[in-house]
Parts: sequence; C-alpha cells; structure tokens
Amino acid sequence: MDTSWLQDFLTLAECGNFSRAAELRNVTQPAFSRRIRLLEDWAGAALVDRRTHNATLTPAGELFRPAANEILRRLNLARQETSHVATVIQTMAREGRGLAWSPLSLSSRGGRDETYRQALVSSDARSEREP
Repeated sequence: MDTSWLQDFLTLAECGNFSRAAELRNVTQPAFSRRIRLLEDWAGAALVDRRTHNATLTPAGELFRPAANEILRRLNLARQETSHVATVIQTMAREGRGLAWSPLSLSSRGGRDETYRQALVSSDARSEREP
C-alpha cells in the first residue's frame, strides 16, 4: 500500500469527482482511477460508488475515511518527531554532549522540547562531574 493512495482517496472523498481529484493530485484520470482501485483491492472493499456521475463513498469508504486521515496524520507526526530527534542528536554530537535521552520520552508528545532540554542539561552535568 502506498500512502499516496490514501491522499488520493481523501482528495476524491473531498471533491466527489474523479477528474477533478486527479487534477488536484497532478495525475491523469486513468492513473488516478487505477490508484483508487489498488487501494480498494488492498482494503478488500469497494470504497467509492462509481455508478453515479459524482463519486460517492460506500459505507466501507465512509468507515475508511477517518482511518485514512488518522494514518496520514500519524505518519506526518512521526516524520516530524523523527526529524526533531535527529536534529537534537546532531546538536548534542556537534557540541560534544552525551546522548542522554530515552526513546520512551518520544511516546509523549506533550513537553517534548522540555524532555530534550532536560536531557541536554543532565548530559552537561554528567560531563562536568567526570574527570
């Protein structure tokens, strides 16, 4: 499954028209339709009712829509947090600080920066005590 299929599906759900959704996603309409079909094959259910002029979601599509939104939201959040951690690690390494942080701190998004700040401070304190 390709995450672009999820974005395709959400775009189609939003605008209700294959041609317009394909245009918004910068792909040809036949390619867009194939990608929606691949997502439906992957999901094991028809997500879009193609029998009418406007594309409408099937009951399975209505159920799938919030899940697709949540998947994309969580993937974006994971990418942002991963990038943030990489930046912190690079900064710590560049400044000669030890890597005193726990992966468990990543599970709580609230106070994330405070957790990393404390890791930097505690790392500095350890290095100052060491001979």
